[in-house]
Amino acid sequence: MTEHDNNYEDTSVSQSEAHTPEWLRSFKGCEHYSDDEALEILGSLDIMAHILLFAGEHTSDQKTIVIPFENPINKKAA
Repeated sequence: MTEHDNNYEDTSVSQSEAHTPEWLRSFKGCEHYSDDEALEILGSLDIMAHILLFAGEHTSDQKTIVIPFENPINKKAA
């Protein structure tokens, strides 16, 4: 059994340590991603997390929701 076979095992990893291509590749099925692919996937996961967290803060009776976030994919060249 690897470290990430149980997805709920370790939630104490710091954000800067967790969101790296190496971290993503430590999950079963993600070992083959290149650094560029992994960074794009991590950016997508970050965007999805922002959407879910933002949506949870608002009621369902709102007609339009504008989700402000800084796109991490545009930051990878920095």
